[in-house]
Amino acid sequence: MEVIIRNEGKYPARAPVELFDEYAKNNNQERGMSLVNGPEWHRVRSATQQHLLKPHSAAVYVGAQAAVANDLITRMSKITYTPEEFRNELFQYATESIGVVAFNKRLGFMAPDGSSLSTENANYITAIQTFFALFYEDIGLSLYKVYPTKLYRRFEKVAKEAYGYGRAHIREAMARFDREIRKGTFDPEEPNLILQLQAHPNMKEGSVEAIMLDLLTAGTDSTAKNVEFLLLSLALNPSKQQTLYEEIVDVIGPKGSPILADHMTKMAYYRSCMKESFRLNFPLPFGTLRVLPKDVMIGDYLVPKGTVVVCNNRRLLLNSEYFESPSEFLPERWLRYGTNKKRDKDYPGVALLPFGFGLRKCIGRRFAEQELWLAVTKILQNFKVTVSQEDRNYEIIYTTFGQVKKPINFTFKPR
Repeated sequence: MEVIIRNEGKYPARAPVELFDEYAKNNNQERGMSLVNGPEWHRVRSATQQHLLKPHSAAVYVGAQAAVANDLITRMSKITYTPEEFRNELFQYATESIGVVAFNKRLGFMAPDGSSLSTENANYITAIQTFFALFYEDIGLSLYKVYPTKLYRRFEKVAKEAYGYGRAHIREAMARFDREIRKGTFDPEEPNLILQLQAHPNMKEGSVEAIMLDLLTAGTDSTAKNVEFLLLSLALNPSKQQTLYEEIVDVIGPKGSPILADHMTKMAYYRSCMKESFRLNFPLPFGTLRVLPKDVMIGDYLVPKGTVVVCNNRRLLLNSEYFESPSEFLPERWLRYGTNKKRDKDYPGVALLPFGFGLRKCIGRRFAEQELWLAVTKILQNFKVTVSQEDRNYEIIYTTFGQVKKPINFTFKPR
């Protein structure tokens, strides 16, 4: 893994996602940054990372996203969920949370009164869940390059629905900003990701749209599943949950206390819980993938240029040679102690990379981490979380991103 990282080259390349490439070609859809390579990828990446990957990038939206998390708590206090309904609630939370970043508006997924979704929003949730599930069904010969197979037709249908939803909101936001500028009501102090990206000299209009669509679609599915995993790990380990709750009260305060952007940096135990959840339930079935830009010696093997190599992070993270008691949820393994801020044990630096590494790490990482932190922190501030004994032996499946195969029957006891 270290050799691959050192040899990824100036333009780190990924293998194409052929199902999406075919859809993009047939529908004049610009591929997002995660799906292009070479100078074109570098042009878009260099224009976006200053707005998306710096520590303050997400922090300026913490107020708006905390309001979404507060609405989640209000809804949880009123609604008795089935396991399937709570899983969908997390999808709705993730969509609403990234929506306030992408469009500077609420999308209507988290109505505080607990009312049902609009038909438009309900259809979007179904479409985006199906969209990622179909990626993982694309195995074997890509016959859809010759004729539209059943898999391709299903994918094209949900992709049009999901991207059409996002595109409509992007255009509505641009029209709204234009009206506000003309009327003199536009607030230049308010964070505005679309206009920041659009103002960069290296950015094309189609690229801005593709980036915003990537944030909306990829962020929804992965974030919702990671919230579920972290809540499950804490519910199965009540002593760890109690320790985290005590940290929340100490840093933020009891329920009703507002969350500020700098609180996350003061919550070492939360960050350790997040890392341990990523270790135990790695979000991807493998890990980072690269196309080698040159011949590379990996171990005793000469691997030729152009080979697609996959880092099996999930296997490494569950290997007792590197991680003691690998099946146990032990956030303490990530804590740093003493004046030197050293861990009790050093772990391979390439192991825990849930957002990838280097120049091609996930562009939405800061927002995903903030949404995860806000949801879990607010839930534990307000509820003690438990699960049934039968949920202890859960099984992970991958529909692009990992999730618990059978939705968990969480119980939320008000504090």
